[in-house]
Amino acid sequence: MNMATDKSNKFAKLSTFERIAYGSGDLAQNLVFGTVGGFLLTYLTTVNGISAAAGATIFLIVKWSNVFWDPWVGAFIDKSKPTKQGKYRPYLLKFGIPLVILASLLFLPLESVRGSVIYAFLSYFATAMIYSFVNIPYGSLSASLTRDTEEIAKLTTTRMTMANIANLLVYTLFPLFVQLLAPHAELKNTGFFGIELQLGDYMSAAAGPA
Repeated sequence: MNMATDKSNKFAKLSTFERIAYGSGDLAQNLVFGTVGGFLLTYLTTVNGISAAAGATIFLIVKWSNVFWDPWVGAFIDKSKPTKQGKYRPYLLKFGIPLVILASLLFLPLESVRGSVIYAFLSYFATAMIYSFVNIPYGSLSASLTRDTEEIAKLTTTRMTMANIANLLVYTLFPLFVQLLAPHAELKNTGFFGIELQLGDYMSAAAGPA
């Protein structure tokens, strides 16, 4: 029986659409936080102009804050009363858009905040705190979809596949895209997947044999 027709069925069989819809959440989250985790420190030190030590300290403080913040958020959500929209969905709706906005502000290209360690810290700290209110209920949502072990395995496979697609887009294709758009790019490493490519070589290959 499909979950959509019987929400009280704890061993519901999920459709392909439902698995992909759930997995899309991981894809979206990895697009956002993969970009932040993979490129923010480089942006802060090369574009924003703060020192590497200051950038590393910001990351250290925020990560340690998450050690205490995430369990509190998990306990808070677990104790909250379900609404008409469910127990976890309201958090995704309320904090999803603010998360994207805050993540975008991390790369804000304004002279007024360039080189500001305080702005870099507060913007990243706020993004990480809001992210917990999205990531934790999203991860807990899978247990509410079905208790069927076979369906859980399929759901996990779909979720991880879409997460890896997002990682591919962020860590390989995005640097390549930036490299191709840069007018005088000299960057050879296009990501964390070990792909080495010079702009001139790529353009020559794309043009084909003379």
